[in-house]
Amino acid sequence: IEFFDFFHPQISDPGAYVTVHKEKEVLKYELANYGWSSEWKTIDKDSLTNYIYKNRPHNDGRIKMVARLKCTIEVPTEKGIVITPMFYKLDDKN
Repeated sequence: IEFFDFFHPQISDPGAYVTVHKEKEVLKYELANYGWSSEWKTIDKDSLTNYIYKNRPHNDGRIKMVARLKCTIEVPTEKGIVITPMFYKLDDKN
């Protein structure tokens, strides 16, 4: 899910873009806006519902469901294998 958080306090650009995904039955979200992003944080279903609903008037047609494919890259190093998770958006352009 992607939407805009109109109320997120920010000095430069107002608000934040919110990206939510589900990983092993846990909902996680990240905030970002032009040059910065937060760490991924967990959120429960009711809090996410309230978060989206609170921002509904400020997201005219911008709340999106986005399919993502998660894959990992395994890179051998001197200390062992480094595993990097990556997410790809699946849309009609791919």
